[in-house]
Amino acid sequence: NRVASQAGPLQISARYHLAAGGGQFRAQLALATAYCLDVPAERIIPVAAACELLHNASLVHDDLQDQDAMRRGQYTVWKRFGEDIALNLGDYFLTQAHGLLLETPSSAESRLHLAMLFTRRISESIRGQVLSARFTPEFTVADYESMVRAKTGAFFALPAECALALADAPSTVNEDVVKTLEQLGVAYQIQDDLSDFMGSKAGREAGSDLRAGVVNAVFVHCAASRQQPLLDQLMIFLRQDRTQATTTDVTRWAKRLCESTAFEHTLNQLESVQTRVAKHLQKLPMPLAQTLAEASLQFKAASEWRLSHS
Repeated sequence: NRVASQAGPLQISARYHLAAGGGQFRAQLALATAYCLDVPAERIIPVAAACELLHNASLVHDDLQDQDAMRRGQYTVWKRFGEDIALNLGDYFLTQAHGLLLETPSSAESRLHLAMLFTRRISESIRGQVLSARFTPEFTVADYESMVRAKTGAFFALPAECALALADAPSTVNEDVVKTLEQLGVAYQIQDDLSDFMGSKAGREAGSDLRAGVVNAVFVHCAASRQQPLLDQLMIFLRQDRTQATTTDVTRWAKRLCESTAFEHTLNQLESVQTRVAKHLQKLPMPLAQTLAEASLQFKAASEWRLSHS
């Protein structure tokens, strides 16, 4: 209500974007972690809302950068209202998120700590976003995971980090939680990349990464396994003018890559990352471990992906 209640083109676009819904996973993660640590609701609710606004800012800007036309079953902000509105709406969400942090009923020192956490994670996410903008065959699996920990893992870790900060949790617990959620972010991104090929991204066009030429885990494994001439042909396709990529071309390439060993290697990577998440969870105290384990259940296991792919 605070963000979208006023009149004007910015607020209209804000209402449009937010009305599409979403899982609000990051806000839920902040609230659940705070509950486990006995952080009062009035202290965590503004932070949870700020995390959700930050995430939505990244979605609006990401859609603009990748020129994605659909999200959550409707036109993206830039497609519906124009690129200038999308750019400004993302910035508006960012400033409103920081405004919520300043209003958190905590000490000035605590609010400063929260602001510093936000600033660091935003910087990491921007770095990851820049790296994801264009795929090249030199991009290794290690590069991919580093990029995703920054781009996606940063905003997975932030909500729990904030709750831990408000609870004055021990640094060892903080470190284990952050590692768990960064790896969960990697697992989420790999699944998002797989979904792009199988047409199962909720409310999104299939093959959007192929259309945009951005980094995708399947592309990375195609390069890592040296699948020439498939890789050479893929790079010719990805390097062409993106406006020239037809739906037929995208569908054909999605099918070829789904049938390649690169897709199986990507499933193996997902399985490995999910195993890492499980190991990190074992180091956490209860009920925090249970809370994060329940959060991880929102994502499909590698075995489920294999069944749907077979």
